[in-house]
Amino acid sequence: MITLRIDGQIRGGKNNIVITRSGRRFPRPEWAKWRDATVLQLKIQKPGAWVGNMPMLFEIEYKAADKRRRDMPAIMDSLWHCLEGAGIVEDDCLLVGGTWVPVGYGEPGVTIRLEPVHNGN
Repeated sequence: MITLRIDGQIRGGKNNIVITRSGRRFPRPEWAKWRDATVLQLKIQKPGAWVGNMPMLFEIEYKAADKRRRDMPAIMDSLWHCLEGAGIVEDDCLLVGGTWVPVGYGEPGVTIRLEPVHNGN
């Protein structure tokens, strides 16, 4: 099992992608800056022996800064993207199931616990 912490308000990804008239897609600059900082936080926490190439269960403890409604699927999409970008998982399709636990309001951030699923082989 691995436990990771991301400090600060988590930004959703799906509304932070710009699509040009020609169909080119790119992230909004403020989201890209957040993503790069988050990937760095995760890389620093990654144990050297960790291999993220098998299906994993996840537990996300989420704390928002305030009581505004948040788009949980967009936030999960951002988190999955960052976990993949940091090399914690080789492909975000390996995050096969788990729980999302909101833990109130205050100092924002998430705690992520990942546990490889061993199929007995």
